[in-house]
Amino acid sequence: MCYEFDEMYWKARQAEEARRKKTADDSKKDKPSAPAKPAAPEVKPREPVPA
Repeated sequence: MCYEFDEMYWKARQAEEARRKKTADDSKKDKPSAPAKPAAPEVKPREPVPA
């Protein structure tokens, strides 16, 4: 009896791990590789102009 439960649990766990791996792979493909917002350019302070 215990063997049957062990086998059912093992099969269910294997199916769950396969589903998780598939969804993780799919989510990696859906995400763009570039960030959504570009980084703000660095603003340098202006040097005073000699008169």
